[in-house]
Amino acid sequence: MSFRFSTLLAAICLAAFVPHPLDASTAKPNILLLIGDDIDYSYYGFQGHELAVTPNLDQLAAEGVVFENGYATASVCQPSLRSLLAGIRSYTWERMKQLIRKVHGDVPYRRESRHVYFTLPRLLRVAGYKSFAGGKMWEGTYEDAGFDAGTMEKVKFIGVDGADRFGRESLQPLFDFIDSQTEPWFAWVAPALPHHPFDPSEELMDLYRGKGLLPGAVRYFGNLSRLDRRFGEIRAFLDERGLTDNTVIIYVGDNGWETRLRPGSGLASTIGGDRGKLSVHDRGFRTPIIVRWPAEIAGGNRLDPIVTFEDVYATILDYAGARSHVCSRGASFRHIAKHGHGTWHRRHVLLKAVTVRNPIADVRASRLDDNPDNDLAAVSNEDGIYMRRGRKWAYSYVPGRDFEQLFHLMRDPMGDHDLAVGRRDLLGAMRRRALAMNEEIESIRCMVLPADTNAIEMR
Repeated sequence: MSFRFSTLLAAICLAAFVPHPLDASTAKPNILLLIGDDIDYSYYGFQGHELAVTPNLDQLAAEGVVFENGYATASVCQPSLRSLLAGIRSYTWERMKQLIRKVHGDVPYRRESRHVYFTLPRLLRVAGYKSFAGGKMWEGTYEDAGFDAGTMEKVKFIGVDGADRFGRESLQPLFDFIDSQTEPWFAWVAPALPHHPFDPSEELMDLYRGKGLLPGAVRYFGNLSRLDRRFGEIRAFLDERGLTDNTVIIYVGDNGWETRLRPGSGLASTIGGDRGKLSVHDRGFRTPIIVRWPAEIAGGNRLDPIVTFEDVYATILDYAGARSHVCSRGASFRHIAKHGHGTWHRRHVLLKAVTVRNPIADVRASRLDDNPDNDLAAVSNEDGIYMRRGRKWAYSYVPGRDFEQLFHLMRDPMGDHDLAVGRRDLLGAMRRRALAMNEEIESIRCMVLPADTNAIEMR
């Protein structure tokens, strides 16, 4: 890695982020980002799930547009949320951390975001927004990431004080923030639901009892309905204040989940089945993405472009009249949400991780781990673990471990039938495209808040 110093870069950088004007007939909207935690993309009433009781999210979907091929950039929360916060994939964030340490020396644990100039709240501030972060965000305190207010107040080994209570106990900090605003606002609302601990009320569990679910699944789905009720409370608050129609509401799930647990696996009780969270399966990454703003979006549309959290980041900035930055590969899908169609650049998603759990149940763990009985063993590979998702194929590759898998998403969305052996004709091209991601990562140029008047560019 080489580094280039420039005294003019900071000024150039700020000039690039001068907000462009919104339509003159439209006031700047408030922006509300709702984040579900550990949810399979099918676990919603509006997705046709037979058991899920999610009336408030169903209403949001009916009144807005649903992007059916939404993808998180990781199958676990921290790297996934990084892409929403800063518009870059986690692997790029890890490279940027090296630069931050070079500029600023030793940075306290999980506090790098204080040196990242292109977090959402920092770019939104340039466009005249105040910002709030409630619940899970991971990258330091709300102030570290550039938010004006929030519930993340002290970094812990896992999570941040104030993150795990918000939404489970009360939404009042969000309501107080909104009531105090005289300027347009942005709110990041991530109440860590239905995430473990699965502790819904008896009333919510009663919605799912007697329907053939295991006790753990009853508790999980109870928490899912708990999340939906919290979002309903937010909607009722906005309605009462007359703010709903001038608030862009965006919903995503941070990563996937599977309630089909494997017998005898204690870890699965907290991180779900092996085709969901922390997996390389499609269900670990995929999420419906809802956008509601009646000022320019007709309700009831379901669209199929492949969009990622990098694109959600760019779209939020677009609604605010702010620009994205040179590090992000995301693009705004605002025009598609508005018109129901339009040119779109993304035909597939390329992802890279360092650690996931044992990729598939159908392959014995001995292929990737010394313990053949440890079905939830982590797979760690310094060269990366690659995942490519398109409309038809899901491909995963672990270099140096003789491991590839290929699934036909239309015929086999659960990933039960690995076709890698029978489709060698496809693997070479898939492998080359996956490895090409390294060149893309190396080409990304990212900057951090400088230690002095200089800015530093990462090449």
